[in-house]
Amino acid sequence: MNRGFSLMEMLITTLILSLVMVIVTSGVAVAQKLYRKTMAKADAQMILSQIERYLRDDLSFADECETEADGKTVKRYHKNGFWYALANGPTGKSGLSANFLYKTFSATGESENTLYESLSASKSDRLEDIYVSVPVITYDSGENRFYVSGLRVMLDETTVIAGADSAQSGGTETPYLIISALNQVKVK
Repeated sequence: MNRGFSLMEMLITTLILSLVMVIVTSGVAVAQKLYRKTMAKADAQMILSQIERYLRDDLSFADECETEADGKTVKRYHKNGFWYALANGPTGKSGLSANFLYKTFSATGESENTLYESLSASKSDRLEDIYVSVPVITYDSGENRFYVSGLRVMLDETTVIAGADSAQSGGTETPYLIISALNQVKVK
């Protein structure tokens, strides 16, 4: 004898299916969040690697640098007839440089003739929430070395996803990169 489903059996079946759907939907949301976080970290590592390569190539061939009053902090450096300096790109959320760290350069050193060169990977949708901090470059003429500190790729002001993190070194900034110049650098 075939009676079909009773009202109670139908309600319980609907409830069980609803719970299964909630669990599946939650799992998909968690998986998407994890995927985005993993991709952001991979993109940040790619950007950091490219910026490191630019800085190593530039600073190892620098022949002159202009420093702040302390005689160590580099304002700009000279290579192949051009002056270069690092600067923020377009400002994004939280006042951080959005997506790109810029290297400014000109033959005369005058700001009105400045051109901009991006020091990060090509822009994509995944990179829109990644920010790069402008590193501090110091030069030690005794050792003929440049020290780069504060190079970070971040999601916001406090979340470092790649690069140097001062919290890891007990709150003090340690050099992230140490670059030996190939020739003695003249300091201005």
